[in-house]
Amino acid sequence: MRVLVSDVAGSFGRLVAGRLLIDPAVEAVIGLDAHACYPPLAGLRFVRASLSQPEWTPLLDGIDAALYLGGVTGWPAHRADALAMLAGGRRFVQAAVAAGVPKVITVCRAAMYGAQPGAPVPETALVCGHQTGAYERAAAQFSDYLDALERDMHGTITRLRSAWLCGPGHVTLARCLRDLPPVCGCADRPVQAVHEDDLADVVMLALRTDLPGVYNVAADGGAALGDLHRQAGNFRACMPMIGLVALAWWRWRTRRVEPAPDRLRALYRVKALDVSKLQAAGWMPRYTTQAALAAALDRLGAGA
Repeated sequence: MRVLVSDVAGSFGRLVAGRLLIDPAVEAVIGLDAHACYPPLAGLRFVRASLSQPEWTPLLDGIDAALYLGGVTGWPAHRADALAMLAGGRRFVQAAVAAGVPKVITVCRAAMYGAQPGAPVPETALVCGHQTGAYERAAAQFSDYLDALERDMHGTITRLRSAWLCGPGHVTLARCLRDLPPVCGCADRPVQAVHEDDLADVVMLALRTDLPGVYNVAADGGAALGDLHRQAGNFRACMPMIGLVALAWWRWRTRRVEPAPDRLRALYRVKALDVSKLQAAGWMPRYTTQAALAAALDRLGAGA
């Protein structure tokens, strides 16, 4: 199997590429990113190029699977950056389909669901990303594009929608729970995370088997927000949502300290995901939400 991986320079991209490189069923791994992949991964053929450049498309020749990971990495500061990321994802999937790649896998954040009337949220729920900020509006548009594309594709598109990615390489949720005051009246609200290793397991499962369509990925039913604040050692007094968003906005604009305001809104608006469809396909998480958070907090404590 020959695999092309986008956004391979990021933490999650490196994790997936590392899994692929030690898999005996994988013959070659090609990594694509606009940023330098450093330190280099032994055995990875890395190409530094933006998805907006047409020069990368010959890399799809002879590829058996194409992985688009841009939807779960990074958080653009401006709507223009979000739209650019959306355009890059569309180009990647469109080029893979046009080249006849038999398997395409995309990974995006489940925050695109927005506020839903009930919980847990199934894959069939109407995507309401316009309620959670510029990035998720772009992600919702990307989802609409994939809906249309799937109807005409003869191969398999697997669409993974991930809860909060958490672990040693992804500490934003831990930093948010540790550094920002809780919101009044939200202590019982469930928050769901997924450990980066568990999400990588799902990507590998999608490569080995046919998983057409949309799959939610999350550790469990979630944990109460108040309990997670206490796990992070945060015993501050609560504050109104509008004040917390203003504080996050100031931290993000002046010092680029996560979380971005839109990401903070997503934390309080997105409900727990229904993962029964993925579990029926043979996946079970190795980490709970609390365990994933603990791994991220350990990394923060080590100076991440």
